[in-house]
Amino acid sequence: MIVNMDEMAVHYEQTATTTIASTNSSSVAIRGSGSNSQRLTACITCAQDGTKLPLFLVFKAKPRGTIEKKLDNLLPPGVFGCSQENGWN
Repeated sequence: MIVNMDEMAVHYEQTATTTIASTNSSSVAIRGSGSNSQRLTACITCAQDGTKLPLFLVFKAKPRGTIEKKLDNLLPPGVFGCSQENGWN
């Protein structure tokens, strides 16, 4: 079987769901951490015959840590994942 796999970094950050601003404000700033450290790597793979293999996600976290132990319950069916200190494999 011949397969092709590509990986891409996905940066994410949970932002606040509410903001506070003056009534006459023309814009509202959303605070972020300013860090690129919250990321995962998505590995997308397909076979030569067009078959799509399951999505594989690599999270930036300590291997065998809290996140990796909870992945089976957090990820949707058919999506696999692991953790790695750099967030990529």
